[in-house]
Amino acid sequence: MNEQIIDGFPHWRDEELETELSSILSAHDRDLVAIGRLPSSRFALEAFEDAVATLNDEERTSAIEVLFEDALDRRGSFEDCIYLEVRARELKLESLANRFAEATVERFERNGIMLAWRNHRSEHLPEVKNIAIAKRNGTATVMLCRPLFNILDIATMRELRHAIELLDKSHQVNELPIVVLTGLGPRAFSTGGDIKEHLPPTYEQMIKETHDLFKAFVKADLLTISKVRGQTQGCAFELVALSDFAIAGESARFRHPEVDLGCFPSVAVALYPLLPEWKALKSIVLTGRALKPHEARALELVTDVVKDEDLDSRVAQLVCELQKKSPIVLRLARKALLGDRDLRDDFIAALDRSERLYLQELGRTHDMKEGLQAFLEKRPPDFTGK
Repeated sequence: MNEQIIDGFPHWRDEELETELSSILSAHDRDLVAIGRLPSSRFALEAFEDAVATLNDEERTSAIEVLFEDALDRRGSFEDCIYLEVRARELKLESLANRFAEATVERFERNGIMLAWRNHRSEHLPEVKNIAIAKRNGTATVMLCRPLFNILDIATMRELRHAIELLDKSHQVNELPIVVLTGLGPRAFSTGGDIKEHLPPTYEQMIKETHDLFKAFVKADLLTISKVRGQTQGCAFELVALSDFAIAGESARFRHPEVDLGCFPSVAVALYPLLPEWKALKSIVLTGRALKPHEARALELVTDVVKDEDLDSRVAQLVCELQKKSPIVLRLARKALLGDRDLRDDFIAALDRSERLYLQELGRTHDMKEGLQAFLEKRPPDFTGK
């Protein structure tokens, strides 16, 4: 096995991971030391997803149990534990998923972490179905949980808005809570909104719910960090752009695909004219071109790019750095950075203009309906300019 030693642990080339994990899983190897030799639990999850279609039910059960025990006992990752519970349910391993859920709650609450996830809700946290929340002291992780691609439909956006508002209201005036926003699983932060909801009769409710979420997001007195891996599109890309910090793994890909669907990104068109790289940002709205993470950083839409295996540790490091600082000073510094003319007010005013244009003009065009319908029917659109 060709390997290199980094920080005392063996790191294998990406192309060797699936072979190694598959051999572990096929042999039903329950040795946690063996699975722990993989360079990160995140790579192990990706290798599992690549191999899962070739495994029988017994092998899938064995594999997912090994990964869950590793996440729970060796790495303690809230995100990985929730992901494996969800995947167990998708693979129709209900009893295993229920055991995972109970173990996750017990493990993290025993360590002073409050959880909100489906049937469980710690005190002072909201009831949720499409997101998961883990909170300890002044830091919370909010995870989008709609596999495979964590789509932000109306219900999920409403849950996310309520979570942001509750976290904003539940802290003292001299505190500044830190909120890490991320997506379930190794493949996507989120691919944005639900395309079906962009059509009548739901598109008016969809655009209003989207804008209500973003108004709450920018008004909240929270320090926000987006942790991004995989596909990040549409309104999810806009959440990243509006975060105080955005740390992207090298697998991240950013895109505004709306123009190809016969519409426009209603939040981006309000935000981007307020930013210094406006001309370049305009081009990605009008072309729908995808950005690699270093391109997004050059446009100041993300603050840092790291290797995927370093993403979790880099975000944890940033959280630790911020926790060491005075929360009241951070809060006042963040307020001062907005300037005499609060940039949030400019953004919200532009968002209202965008909403009027979207509902009163764009929504009445043939081409918007045609573009969205063509996407759902998996065919090229026939745009007529009407």
